[in-house]
Amino acid sequence: MPTKSDVSVIVKVITSELEMVGFDVALLKAVIRNVAKAVKLFAVKSENAVRAMSILVLMNEVSQIDIQTGVYKLTPTSTPTDVHIRNIDTLNALYILYDMVFKSLLNSTTGK
Repeated sequence: MPTKSDVSVIVKVITSELEMVGFDVALLKAVIRNVAKAVKLFAVKSENAVRAMSILVLMNEVSQIDIQTGVYKLTPTSTPTDVHIRNIDTLNALYILYDMVFKSLLNSTTGK
């Protein structure tokens, strides 16, 4: 599961790479392509982790599946499980990554 510290490391590397390319447009394009690949890989791994954890929840809480619709439901009285909390943490890490990478790219293109 990705953590906030994982995101911080990725963003530091991205920021460092962007700072090193300077004003070389060809090099900047290559770095940005690699940034896109790294972010996509992080997102895919996070999505797979969430999916795997969700399957575990479903296996452990079959009683909460509506047999007619096949929809998994958390009842209002249910409390989030550890898996739910990990999934939320993963999604938060993805948002933080998006936000920090966007700001880093914006700063590198505006020279701030």
